[in-house]
Amino acid sequence: MYDIYHPTYLTINQKLAYIQLLSYLAKIDSNPELIEKDFMHKLIISLQIPAENLQNLQIPNNKDEVYEVLRPIRSREIAVDLVHCLWFASSMDGVVTDEEIELIRKIAEILGLDDNKTLEISHFVQDELMFFERARQVLEIDEVRC
Repeated sequence: MYDIYHPTYLTINQKLAYIQLLSYLAKIDSNPELIEKDFMHKLIISLQIPAENLQNLQIPNNKDEVYEVLRPIRSREIAVDLVHCLWFASSMDGVVTDEEIELIRKIAEILGLDDNKTLEISHFVQDELMFFERARQVLEIDEVRC
């Protein structure tokens, strides 16, 4: 297994915000797939989030609560990383819904990323997914970790 993507250093509150936002994103997906849950599970492991921190984790119920979850995300580097992660997760099932796009664009806007950067990240994720698929074929491996 190859480990290609290494997220930036995150505090525990930032890590929990990632998981809360990804959970909300999966919840609004009209076609939630196990692949998104698998992605979140792998992210929890790679971020080394202790189980006790996940026990009482509140998943946002609406967009206002989503915006509250964004409070720990304070730097552009982490904002770009988070938006990348959201695009990646939303693309895992092969279908990015209008609701997912709207949510990611709004989160990016709140975090100070303009539409061009958000679109650039989205295109990068599509290229990244094609790369991973090609890596699996060429390297004859089952999984490429990200």
